[in-house]
This record gives sequence, structure tokens and C-alpha cells, in this order.
Amino acid sequence: MHNLFNVKLWLLVITMFANCVHAQVLRYSKGEPQTGKHYLFPEFQEGIIKLAAGQETTTLLNYNFITQEIIIDLGHTKAPYPGLEHVSKVVINDILLMPIEGIIYELLQDGASSLLVHRRQAVSRDGTSSQTGYGQSAATSSATLPPSLHNKELLYGLTLPGDYHLKMINKYFLMQDGKIVAWTKLKRIEKIFPKVKEELSRYIKENKIKMDKEEDLIDLFRYSLKISS
Repeated sequence: MHNLFNVKLWLLVITMFANCVHAQVLRYSKGEPQTGKHYLFPEFQEGIIKLAAGQETTTLLNYNFITQEIIIDLGHTKAPYPGLEHVSKVVINDILLMPIEGIIYELLQDGASSLLVHRRQAVSRDGTSSQTGYGQSAATSSATLPPSLHNKELLYGLTLPGDYHLKMINKYFLMQDGKIVAWTKLKRIEKIFPKVKEELSRYIKENKIKMDKEEDLIDLFRYSLKISS
């Protein structure tokens, strides 16, 4: 109950603070505004936040690819969900998100081992060099950064300027016995399932599995679970 009270208190503080903030208008230099492209879903969805202590909260949620945060819709404003260290999982439209040590992973496949992906977006703007996502080092000076990268509140809205270019970056991970390792090479899975190493190697070659195709990775992982059980 204590954790649930803290979460509700945080939501109240965010709501009160938001009422004191003046709205900032985005001015689009060129191109049509983009709606929902920097979010997991184009609109906020009813989701369930499950706390490690067992309590559940249902509210309007979304995952922001640029800020890499769970965002809640408070009606008159949107804000990051506080206290993720107390959250075990977030479920939005059957997609399960897992906050682990400050990073939000999407669970692609579960079993004796799990397949996870961390999704984020890099941002660039017409007339500037390519830039990484929020909180990452950029090749350009701060003066050339998109204004919203200096003000996260603007990124929480569903609409971005038309001259913002978004690049999706997906990084895959394997989790076994609570340990998470990056899956950067196909053969990494052979270390997770060493008893079926030769069969996996053959499956990868015969099915022409590609590291840059998410469907291939899910297929390979499911096959790994099947033959190792």
C-alpha cells in the first residue's frame, strides 16, 4: 500500500505542476506535422501498470521512443510515469514492457529464457547533422538541436514538426536466469542453448536468418526454445 500511495502522490504532484506550466506552441518550419510516430501507439491506450508489490493501476499510457519513458495521459497534459523502480511490468494492448535498471524493454518471447528488445528513436532535423536520441551525445552543437530536445515536455505531445526525421533503433537482448546480454550476433544464441548448438547453426543457414529482421530473430528464438525443452 505504501508504494501505491507514493505513486498516487507523484501523479497528484505532476498534475498540480502541469497546471502551472504555460503551453508552448510548436511552429512548423516546413512539412506536415507528424502525429504519433515517436510513440509505440499513435494514440494513448488504456494500460495496466503492475507494481512489484502486487498492486495494479489502470490508466492511459504510451511509450515514447525518443525520451524512452512510459508516458501517462493526465487529460490536460502528458507526463512520464514516476517511480518505475517499483514497477515489474506495463501492459499496453497485449504488449508487455519491462523496466529493468532504468531501461524499458519489450518482451518479444518468454520461456525458460526470454527475448527482449529496447526501442528508441534518433532525431535529426533538416539542415542539421544526424543526432542521437534524447540523453545521448550529439555530433552537432546544442544550438542546432531540435528545440524539443531541450524541452522534454514538448516531446510528450503526440505531434512533432514535419521537418523532424526519426530513425528507429532496435537493440535485441537475451535474458537467462535474470541476466541480460546483448544479442548483436546470431551465434550468441548458441551460448544460451549450448546443447543444441549444431542444430541451431544448421537452422540459421538453412533458413537464411538475418540479424536485422525481427521476425527472423523471433522465429529463431522460438525454435531454440522448442528443441532445447
